[in-house]
Amino acid sequence: MVQKRAEYKPLLFTTTMRNSERLKAFLVVLMKYNEKLLTDSVIGKVAKSLIQKGLYKPTKVSVSVKNKWNSGIKLNKKEVDKIFTDNPQQHKEASFEKGWASRFDTWFKLAKELGFVWYFPNEKIKFSDSGKILLDFANPENELFVFANAFAKYQRNNPFRAVANKNTPLILLIKTINFLNERKETNGISRKELPLRESFSTRRHLETFINKGIKAYSVFISPQTFIDTKRYFNFIKNDGFEIRTSEISTFVNALENCKTLNEVTSAF
Repeated sequence: MVQKRAEYKPLLFTTTMRNSERLKAFLVVLMKYNEKLLTDSVIGKVAKSLIQKGLYKPTKVSVSVKNKWNSGIKLNKKEVDKIFTDNPQQHKEASFEKGWASRFDTWFKLAKELGFVWYFPNEKIKFSDSGKILLDFANPENELFVFANAFAKYQRNNPFRAVANKNTPLILLIKTINFLNERKETNGISRKELPLRESFSTRRHLETFINKGIKAYSVFISPQTFIDTKRYFNFIKNDGFEIRTSEISTFVNALENCKTLNEVTSAF
């Protein structure tokens, strides 16, 4: 089988989980199966729990079910079983069987990419330290640290995505902002421009860095224990990036207190 050639693509995360509160609600359900094998049975239980809580709402349901969802009332077992049976999924994701298994992967793929949880068919579900911290509702302030850690280490061309892009989006964005702020002929960058900067190419800014002979590098912050840490390190090293480790709090504080990327990385 001929392997598809990697292409340059815009950074797109699934719209299914772009809300952080929704992501956490789904992970709470999955956490019940931490260290359990990911089987069809477990996938079915997770799916039914999400349906019961109204976190996932299939289309083929009765009016009474919709009313319960709208009122925040949990469905009973009979209702959940009927919805599960009446709504077979036609979705297909790589490495997962067509149906509810692929739908499961759609729900949790972003959490997997960000390093919160590892799963694969017939392997143990493993929550990382950062994933467990994210679900520590007694300390909600940790959410900022967890997401900062995740996006600081996130590489475009990673073991979960075969794309030709090779950059660290958050660091690239910070570099671009710093570059624009340092140019005398510009007024920096407005917060209203950030969505555009994240969506459109920043190649022309990188070319300026290259022309000045400035070596770009990647900051990688590793969780203390995570099944994919070694693979990420090897992946980044092969691309010739420099790897530096840091505590999450140190990195976030550096972002808040430093003016340039060099100052941020010098902090650790």
